[in-house]
Formats: sequence, structure tokens, C-alpha cells
Amino acid sequence: MSDHQKITDRIMAAVGGAKNVKTLNHCATRLRFTLADKTQFDIQRLEQMPEVLSAVNSGDESQVVIGANVTKYYAEITKNYHIREAGDGTKPSADHEKNILKRVLNAIVSIMAPIITVLIAGGMFKVVIAILALFGLDPKGVPYLTLSFMADAAFYFLPFMLAVSAAKKFNTNTYLAMMMAGVLLHPNFTAMVAAGKPIALFGAPIRLASYGGSVIPIILIVWFMSYVERFGGKIAPTIIKTMLKPLLVALITAPVALIVIGPIGSLLGDGLYTAVTFINQHTPWLVPTVVGAFTPLLVMVGMHVSLLPLATLSITRFGSETIMGPGMLASNIAQAGAAAAIAFREKQARGRQIALSASVTALSGITEPALYG
Repeated sequence: MSDHQKITDRIMAAVGGAKNVKTLNHCATRLRFTLADKTQFDIQRLEQMPEVLSAVNSGDESQVVIGANVTKYYAEITKNYHIREAGDGTKPSADHEKNILKRVLNAIVSIMAPIITVLIAGGMFKVVIAILALFGLDPKGVPYLTLSFMADAAFYFLPFMLAVSAAKKFNTNTYLAMMMAGVLLHPNFTAMVAAGKPIALFGAPIRLASYGGSVIPIILIVWFMSYVERFGGKIAPTIIKTMLKPLLVALITAPVALIVIGPIGSLLGDGLYTAVTFINQHTPWLVPTVVGAFTPLLVMVGMHVSLLPLATLSITRFGSETIMGPGMLASNIAQAGAAAAIAFREKQARGRQIALSASVTALSGITEPALYG
């Protein structure tokens, strides 16, 4: 038995076993469990494990903070345990959380967390391109333009990735959700939007909105689709359910997506865009200061991911963002400095090693080792 398997066996025992796990995903540093019975989540037992930095209940999720090796433990758990995959179209269990805002934030965190890696890849890709441009790469040349569209793919096709993540959160069919993302980004529709001529479906007007890089519309669409799918499952006769159910989902959801939900999500995005523009013009220091001050607290409860939709919107509209980056950068550097100071003052070799490693990791964007180490 490998060391990773021994550790994951202990983690699974501390969360109540595989039967207690409804869903499992991970972000850059955490295993994010949705448990049937949260009282079985043994925080004290988990935090006694050297490999676990911390354990925390955050809304619907029970999180085990691992650090940079989280993907190895996630792979080991998914390989050895038969945990039910969300997104099969079955009815989810009742949610007793009454605070609507908290439910919305929890949903956003659950949906955004799995795709952080893609956003990091796209963002760092753009950094590399910018560095190459500083060293003389022609911004109008084919190599620059080719690398640019490669990096932009992470953001333009974000609705597809969000469709997968949202389908798992809302317990609906993953591939039908991706089909809805395809409706938003289909070349024929984008060409109609670019042409600027009014379009309608059977008299119902369709808003000429570009959904590349959007966040809110696809999440709302997949949420709506989850109810349509359950409705289709109830009314479709068993003998033709295999054909009729997906047809109903596509036939109902796709038009509603373009006529109603997509425009609503787009308008919400425009509202956020206006708010961000206003703040940047009048008090550009405010958001980075507040975010920087509260980043350690947000990270501790795993809610820092809830800022990602705003940051993504800003990148899509402006090509840059001031919501997460500047404030979190300052916070990360401060925590890295604190960890480095401990490394210099700590007399025990083990303590110095942990602090120095945490300092380097914080400078790389992962602060959990510094927070908990």
C-alpha cells in the first residue's frame, strides 16, 4: 500500500467514509467534500495528520486543506473509492440552508473552484506572452497572435468549463449542459451578434449579446436546465424516455436560454461591469485595499473563490482586473514575508523548513501553508 493511499484512507475515515460523501472536487489546495452528514466530519482528527494543513466547514462544503499535493490525494481517492458523480440528472437531496445569499455564494464557490487551474493557466500564459513582447516579439506578428488566441481560449470558452462544473453542482446532465454553452458560443449566433441586426425566434426578440468569457449566464442556464431535466424525467413515458427526455431538455432550455436567461445574465454582467468601472474611476484604491485586508480570512473559509466571477468579468471586458490580483498580491507578499521572518528566527530545523517552504509557496500564490503551517 502506497503512502498516499494510507493517508487518503485516513482522510476518508475522518469524513465518515465513502458512503457519507455525496460529491468531491478540489481546487488548488483543498479537497472539497459535500457530505450527507456533516457531523461525521472530524476536524480534530484531520488536523492531527501531518499532511493536512487544516480542516474547515464552509457552507455546504467540508474542506480538507492539503496544499500543493492536493491533486495526488484527489486522484488516489477517486481511484480507490466509488464516490457518486454529480450530474446524472437525479433529484438532489433537500437543502435546509435558508440564507439565500449564503446559498448563492456557496454555489459560486463550488462551481468556480474546479476551474481555477484553467484560469491560472490562461493568466500565466498571458504573462509569458507579455514578457516575450518586452523582449521583442512583434505584437502584430503571427507568433504573437497565435500565442494570444491560445491564452484567450481559457477565458473565451469559459462557459463550457462552467457548464461542466455547474452541472455537477446542480446535479444535471453534464453533456446537455455543454450543449447549452455551445448554443451561446455557436459561430452562427456570434456572427449574428457581430452583424448587429435584430433577431427574433417566433416573434420573441433575442438580445445581441456576446457570451464569450461570460460567467453568470451559463450558471443560470444550467440551473434552469436542472429543473427542466427533472420535469422531462417525470412526464416522459418510460418506453421512450431515453429519446424524449433529452429532446425536451434541449427544446425548452435552448430557446429560453437565448430569449430570457442569457439576456438576464448578460444584464447582470453589464451591471457589475458598470460598478467596477465606477469604482476604478473614483476610488481605485478601495477594492484592492479591502480585498488585501480580508484575503487571509476569506482563504481560511475557502470563500476567496467567490470573487472569481467578478475578476473574470473584469479581464474579459478590460483585459485586466483590479478586484483580486492587486489586493491578493499584497496579502500574499505580506504572508510570505511573515513566514520568511519566522524561518530566520526559528531555531528548530523542522520549523525553519516549514516556514521557508510556506514563504516560497505564498509568493507563488498559495498561502494556506503560511496560514496554517
